[in-house]
Amino acid sequence: MENLVTNDKFTALIDAATEGMFIIDSHGIIEVANQAVERLLGYDQAELIGRNVKFLMPSPNREQHDAYLSEHLRTGRKKIIGIGREVEALKKDGTLLQIYLSVGKYDDGQAIKFVGIIRDLSDLKRSEEKLESAENEIHELVNNLAHVSRIGIMGEMAAGIAHEINQPLTAISTYAKACIRLLKADDKQLDEVVLALDKIENQALRAGDIIRGLRTWIREQDTKREVSDCNSLVAEVVEIARMDARNSDIELQLHLDARPSSVVCDSIQIQQVVLNLIKNSIDAVNEYKLEKPDVKREILIHTEHCEHERIKVTVTDYGPGISDNDADSLFDPFFTTKQTGMGMGLSICQTIIRAHGGELGYLSNLQGGTSFYFILPTSIEIK
Repeated sequence: MENLVTNDKFTALIDAATEGMFIIDSHGIIEVANQAVERLLGYDQAELIGRNVKFLMPSPNREQHDAYLSEHLRTGRKKIIGIGREVEALKKDGTLLQIYLSVGKYDDGQAIKFVGIIRDLSDLKRSEEKLESAENEIHELVNNLAHVSRIGIMGEMAAGIAHEINQPLTAISTYAKACIRLLKADDKQLDEVVLALDKIENQALRAGDIIRGLRTWIREQDTKREVSDCNSLVAEVVEIARMDARNSDIELQLHLDARPSSVVCDSIQIQQVVLNLIKNSIDAVNEYKLEKPDVKREILIHTEHCEHERIKVTVTDYGPGISDNDADSLFDPFFTTKQTGMGMGLSICQTIIRAHGGELGYLSNLQGGTSFYFILPTSIEIK
């Protein structure tokens, strides 16, 4: 070993390496350390040679090193030798350095030796942190855009929402007047008063449910993914969409797959995609009726299981369809076929679906109109 250490070619070879290299004996004593080790850890060669390599390790590896080395020599069991892993090294100034450590074993004919190679991971870790930060910023931007989009959809549906809420309020007013009339009558009919009060309560609860559902749907919130039933998500959002559809004299037909449809998702974002597709279909039918008054005034929403443990949600209308000129730009930001629109709806929907590991697309119907669909992996596939 001494001949190897004093060999000029060997010294030149390991000192030319950009990665840190050292050789230790079977007791963990450093016999050789190249210049890269000195550069990475801040020690002079004289401070390294002859010392137990464990002084370069933070706790608890420092305390465990000698026992591990002895156990390996006795049993041959490997934890890092011949495998390699990410660890931390203790620099001379007391700071920690993220490294990838590879260790190999060889027999020089006289004793067992170990060769260690350390690679500095600092630049890689900084790049990963920057990438993670950029991904978080993009994620937050998408969430903010999605929230703005939800509010915009609600604004477009304002007339239908107002009509929907006005129905229980009108009923409450009517039943309240009936109660007053019954109580003022000479022959007070208390049973009918109680019945009318029950109806007031039911209508008040209905109005409250509508308002709470809308507030939940449009509020800004942190992304939260959890196992949800896709059929339930779609059914809930269809009830919201009916407000706008009824106002436009359009019937929504819902067909749900009878099998379980669990997905891991942000339920509000997936519901936003469904509502956006339904709203686009309503707008398409409304615009098309000016050219074709007898257009079929219904929109079909259905869920179905497809291959590879995935579930598909489709929204079908019988409007004008997608022209060849518009097809290539349909999902581009700021592209819109509407006279009033920002052109962000489908772009945001596509971003949401892709972030959930799914796909968003459309098909032209033989009988006219378009079927927009998205496919999500079920929770079974994710597991």
